[in-house]
Amino acid sequence: LPFIGFHCGYSCARVAKRRGPDAALSPTLSRAEVADRMVSTIRALQTLTGKEMAIENMDYGPTGALEYVCEPAFIRRICARASCGFIWDIAHALVSAAPLGVKESDYMQQFINELGPFTREVHINAPSGEIDAHLAATGRELDWLGRLLGAGATPDAITVERDWPENKSGLAIVKDLKNELKAVVATMAGIRMKN
Repeated sequence: LPFIGFHCGYSCARVAKRRGPDAALSPTLSRAEVADRMVSTIRALQTLTGKEMAIENMDYGPTGALEYVCEPAFIRRICARASCGFIWDIAHALVSAAPLGVKESDYMQQFINELGPFTREVHINAPSGEIDAHLAATGRELDWLGRLLGAGATPDAITVERDWPENKSGLAIVKDLKNELKAVVATMAGIRMKN
């Protein structure tokens, strides 16, 4: 791809990595300081690699590590200031709405409204309850992909993200992936037919 993607930054200087949202090990920094740090890092990476950067939304949890950095308007400001793209991880967004105290449909629509023009890639998979589990996308996730594309977004890539059980054979994985890809392509084709 013509860009390099990475997760959006944290709202604090030090974090503990864990399954689910990472936890803060230091106080929350101001929005201005975090924005300046993110923009500076993105610009440095663009200069170092000669490629565009794209930042991916994280999965919010009330741990202090991701305060305000999961807000679509905040991410849009970073993309605009740093002249970078956006990677919309649909499952990350779905599991973030409830902990943020936002109605799922409103939060998801904010991503489309705020970041549709910046979207370079979409990660599609389904969560398991409140956890980003990289399960097969369902109609719920495909609907949001369709809404994004229907709003005029033109991502360079749509990535089917999956974690596969170790006890599943390669042939079974290929068959599952084939069905998932058919569903994604059907969603994309349905949008083209409407337009």
